[in-house]
Amino acid sequence: MKATRTIIMLAVSCLIFSSAVFANPLTDAIGKGDIDAVRSALKKGANVNSREGDSPALILALQLEHPDIARLLIEKGAKIGAREDYLGSTALHEAAYRQYLDIVRLLVEKGARVNEKNKIGFTPFRYAAMDYFSREDAGDIVLFLISKGANVNEKDKKGETALHGLALNGNMGLLRILLDKGAQINAATTEGVTPLHLTAGNGNDECVQLLIERGADVNIRTKDGKTAMDFALKNGHEETAAFLREAMEKR
Repeated sequence: MKATRTIIMLAVSCLIFSSAVFANPLTDAIGKGDIDAVRSALKKGANVNSREGDSPALILALQLEHPDIARLLIEKGAKIGAREDYLGSTALHEAAYRQYLDIVRLLVEKGARVNEKNKIGFTPFRYAAMDYFSREDAGDIVLFLISKGANVNEKDKKGETALHGLALNGNMGLLRILLDKGAQINAATTEGVTPLHLTAGNGNDECVQLLIERGADVNIRTKDGKTAMDFALKNGHEETAAFLREAMEKR
């Protein structure tokens, strides 16, 4: 899925940044994770919105996992809506992806837009729902963004929603949260793939059962005519397929 490729790209960019030496005093201090040097650079007149490569200083601090420095830059007037060039993500996208709840709250308080999309159609909410880092407060970030107006059914350029990603990865906790908050259980991608198709293809029986209990349509077919049962059979998940076959017969 697109989400997996995005995670890989973000991880690679982080590795590149973390091994670099920057010419700009501010971004060099950020690269070293030295908050005192960051303060010093700012006092000497460094531009809080200076860029390093594709990223403005604020996003760079988040990419390098220095939330304390990010907070300082925000307090010093960093532009909240500035984007990095590669994916067109904002600081809120990055903070949500890295599960920095306090930074997410601060950015929204400062006016960051919760439904802003990047170049691939991802919102900050979509990144938060990935829960790539398996942080304990992932659900808190998701709920916070929803409380601030995040659209749980927002689709990316391939028509995928956050629920598709959670069904694919089998994150039951966040899956339940999204369903409770109105996520469309039968949302289909541009190819007609639903969350049930994806979790069936992975043979995740617990997730399959939950989706069916919540109203997933087992008879929906993709554009090439495949049901969730077909996805399970294709990947050798016989028990999952049998469960789905039984559910189809009852409908």
